[in-house]
Amino acid sequence: MSVRPVPDLPRPPSGARGPAPVPAQGARPRPETQDAAAVTGPSDWDWRHRGLCLGEAAEDFFDEGERGRRRELRIARAKALCGRCPVLASCREHGLRSRERYGIWGGLTEVERARHLLSEGLEVAS
Repeated sequence: MSVRPVPDLPRPPSGARGPAPVPAQGARPRPETQDAAAVTGPSDWDWRHRGLCLGEAAEDFFDEGERGRRRELRIARAKALCGRCPVLASCREHGLRSRERYGIWGGLTEVERARHLLSEGLEVAS
């Protein structure tokens, strides 16, 4: 897998819905909102329209500073949804390729993605 570096991506605002906005087919993101879609290209980003997480609360997939049992439950709920998702493989590939720093992507947490990248001999985002 060929990997290109991705600029640091901001965390979604608290209370946001879904992982992030999806650019329109063929649209170029504005510089102030540029994200991984600009790196991979809009056609590579279309899978997000079919994700089961679309419309779900972002805090279900992104750490809001909770710890212990509450964190474990949030991760379990997110992974349960990911496990039924028709775009699991595309989402996981995106999370790994773009070195997503935060959140559940393709059923993997930040730590799980870092471990996978290291096991493949790839660099983890700093």
